[in-house]
Amino acid sequence: MLVLIALSICVFILMLMLVVINSDEMDSGSNREVAQILKGDPGVAGRSCGILSELEAKNIIPARELKGTFSNEPLKNKVMQGSSSERGIHWFDSCRYVDSTNSNVYAELFIETYGSEIEAIADFRESLPKVGTIEEIESKYYDELIYSSGAWFARDGMVIIKVSANDGRSGDLKEFSENVFVKLTSEL
Repeated sequence: MLVLIALSICVFILMLMLVVINSDEMDSGSNREVAQILKGDPGVAGRSCGILSELEAKNIIPARELKGTFSNEPLKNKVMQGSSSERGIHWFDSCRYVDSTNSNVYAELFIETYGSEIEAIADFRESLPKVGTIEEIESKYYDELIYSSGAWFARDGMVIIKVSANDGRSGDLKEFSENVFVKLTSEL
């Protein structure tokens, strides 16, 4: 009886090990793909929180106390490419600082790095706001540049950059957010 119990425990432990190994192999495949994405040009030439630090946010927006939120992770692409059922992985990271007393005072930066320019092009238009005016801007620095409701959307090859900012007092939100966009993206 003891031998049967010991054998059952061993089988159970082996099954757990196989599940963990299989999970690690799946994760390492995703990690390899993400590592390849982040090595590409322009790759990780300044991730969002390295560019929009708390000190930088304090220089941009008038706030006594800022609350920051950060995110970074590999994601499955949100849109399908052509007729392919295979979705690629892209790297997403963001930094957002908001005034603790007034949520209308904020600055945020999102950077998404795709495995290919084709994937970035497909996702760029899908990421634009569904309401409001979309204004396409001619740019010699970006493949695509769009302004909509206080936010700037740029695509540079396989990288999509989104910047939104509001100082809560500016009479011209477009001009204020453009200045923040230029300031933050000049460090990429």
